[in-house]
Amino acid sequence: MMTRPQAMTIAPTPHPISGSSSTTLLVGIRGMHCASCVEKIERSLKQTPGVIQASVNLASEEALIEYAPTQAKPADLQRAIT
Repeated sequence: MMTRPQAMTIAPTPHPISGSSSTTLLVGIRGMHCASCVEKIERSLKQTPGVIQASVNLASEEALIEYAPTQAKPADLQRAIT
């Protein structure tokens, strides 16, 4: 039986982008099994309002997410992952 991916916040870091303010968040993700999991999570994150960029790495079990904190909250990102 496959488990659902679970997100754990590791480290938020403020990161200004071209005159606007964004935040980059490194999130640990447990429960990914294959490249398909990575694609689904990346797609879900990128469709979340306020997410500027998302990159998921299966080997390190992490996602690097750049988002606008005025539009998306960490809870929104966690919902997108699970």
